[in-house]
Amino acid sequence: MDVTEELLMDGDVYLICSDGLFREISNEQITGVLNETDDPQRAASRLVDLANQAGGGDNITVIVLRNAPKSSRRLRRSGDGSRATTKTRIKIRIRKRNRKKQS
Repeated sequence: MDVTEELLMDGDVYLICSDGLFREISNEQITGVLNETDDPQRAASRLVDLANQAGGGDNITVIVLRNAPKSSRRLRRSGDGSRATTKTRIKIRIRKRNRKKQS
């Protein structure tokens, strides 16, 4: 199991997906959808739709996380002053399953 903990900046987007997504559509298409869609649910649905339209040869799993500030009182400036940050931390645990080979 891999575990990581990250400090999120306001507006950061995380995409967790299966190979059914990135085998069907390009990184440019994925980036385009994530940049033009603010709603994480809509972005995830759009990515699944695009992968299905491109062939959908495998299971497609998509999770989009977008960090938004809870309130302006909790904002603080980052070290370089470029963007505000929240004290939001995300911990991701990923279990890797070994697939049984079919005979």
